[in-house]
Amino acid sequence: MKRSMTLFFFLCAFFITPIFCACNFIDFEEDGISYEWNRFSDILGVRSVYLNSFSHNYRNIAPNALKTDNIKKFLLHEIDQEIEILRSQKIDTCFLVAKDQGDVIGFFSFDLSQYPENIFIRKSAIRTDFKRMHIGSNILNAVLNENRELYKLVCAVRRINLEGLYFLDSFGFKIAKSIPANQDSTDDSFENSPTYLLGINNILLGPLVSDPFAKKGIEPKMHDRNFSRKTYRTLEYVNPLYIPNS
Repeated sequence: MKRSMTLFFFLCAFFITPIFCACNFIDFEEDGISYEWNRFSDILGVRSVYLNSFSHNYRNIAPNALKTDNIKKFLLHEIDQEIEILRSQKIDTCFLVAKDQGDVIGFFSFDLSQYPENIFIRKSAIRTDFKRMHIGSNILNAVLNENRELYKLVCAVRRINLEGLYFLDSFGFKIAKSIPANQDSTDDSFENSPTYLLGINNILLGPLVSDPFAKKGIEPKMHDRNFSRKTYRTLEYVNPLYIPNS
């Protein structure tokens, strides 16, 4: 009986219970798409969307550019690692899914540990057949509209993820730090932009001025997958609705 009750409460926590945090996050609907916060019952949909989206984004990328020999396996490792972080709540995290007729078609996950100074966008993906339908913009606008004390959004993106970079650029993100073009074999339209950095799953790959994790006292160290520092660039977006705390 005791074992059955333990299993029952575990399932309730995993599939039903939302994450509670200090931020203002409200479910909403826009253009027939529903947006829902912290529904763990949607985790399998999140996993599927991430694999669908990044298999498309990286379709012309050689596996060795990601330090792997199997891109699908690499992506599954990445999203499963993210799901474990969301489930464990070792870090103050939150996620939002976009749904069309009950099917997950997009998601964003966020690190809230520096809120309200900033919110760090950890992972995001939109299903390929729903891209360019303003779903990503709707998600970010919802975060900004409901959290006017939030100063800025921060995101670290691989340089080879051109679709991600172009979306963030179109939304208004600016590159915070970058690497000179002659130090990186990746050729993209951001090569001549000033400065960048690095960060994956809250593990620093090197020192960074004003990095989103500095206050947590995390010592810089290389990630166990040995990603190059050249791999990421950090972008920031200042909230135009920002209202400082009095």
